Amino acid sequence: MQRQQLQKLQSNKLVQWGMLFLVGGIAIQLVITLARLLSPFTGWAILAGIILIVVGLIRGK
Repeated sequence: MQRQQLQKLQSNKLVQWGMLFLVGGIAIQLVITLARLLSPFTGWAILAGIILIVVGLIRGK
């Protein structure tokens, strides 16, 4: 009985859209939280990226 109810619930398009928005919202919130935690390191990451690009260009010649 519960399996039939679960299958019926999952086949409902409105429920599927609701689950999609729920999972998407959680994913977005997680990304925003991680970005806030890592924001102090963005300057260093950009600097390291520039240095690596320059070194790569020099070594490639």
